[in-house]
Amino acid sequence: MVVSEHVWNAIELAESFGCVVRRNAIDGEQKDVEHIPLTMEPSRISENNFNELESLELILNKLIHLMSSDSEFMNNELKETAADDEFWKRLLEIYNKVQNEANNPILLGLHRMDYLLETIDGIEYPRMVEFNTTAASMGGHAEKIAEIHRINGHKSRENSVTQKLAEHLAESVRAYSNKFNKLVEDLCVLTIRETPGSTNFSDQRKVELSLSKQLDYKCPVRRVTYTDLANSENVRISDQRRFFYQEKEVAAFYMRDGYETAHKTDKKLIRYFKIIQRATKNVII
Repeated sequence: MVVSEHVWNAIELAESFGCVVRRNAIDGEQKDVEHIPLTMEPSRISENNFNELESLELILNKLIHLMSSDSEFMNNELKETAADDEFWKRLLEIYNKVQNEANNPILLGLHRMDYLLETIDGIEYPRMVEFNTTAASMGGHAEKIAEIHRINGHKSRENSVTQKLAEHLAESVRAYSNKFNKLVEDLCVLTIRETPGSTNFSDQRKVELSLSKQLDYKCPVRRVTYTDLANSENVRISDQRRFFYQEKEVAAFYMRDGYETAHKTDKKLIRYFKIIQRATKNVII
């Protein structure tokens, strides 16, 4: 297969910008990296549709926050699904535990909404198809993909999502520091990464490095797995149910693992997933 010069240029730009993934990272073995899937030009959307979606972002975020905070609503809507599906049953059990026991004084929501365009009588209408928490990938790559498109002569809006994600993560750490009278350097942030290997390591690292910079490199951002947390030498839970990892108090958890169906059959993972979710003080993202 002959690959055109334009395609190779886009691939080299992606690799130069660190837009890469590590495929089949098994048992901790460090496999070669490859460029992420990307398009040669941006997807097209009318400015009117784009502006409309932008104006609805905060409204939709508030709506989903209110829905997810309404225990009666959530249980009524999910009870039939939970009765027939072990995955949703476990999630609902954890949700109810959190609602009954946790008291998080600091809340942070970082979300990604996915849309498709439906054409009716020649007019395009945006339709939401997915709502994600920040565990969704590609935030760290999005701005560089947009830059690649601009380098190749296409019109694309500036994208600063990595910096924005890091700014709000840093804001939550500072809020925790102020709330509990803790120095930022006495705190840490834990990224719960995939087990056994992290395919999207580069995407995650971009956010983590930007967060470290936002905090003047005073607050360690550590990458751990649920297996690491299962090691009792690493973890301590205080009487106030504050979470310590290697004697650093955890201000925030950046959750990038624990969401797939298979995860809810792993007893060790479930145990620490519950402990984190039930934390009374920590910020969970």
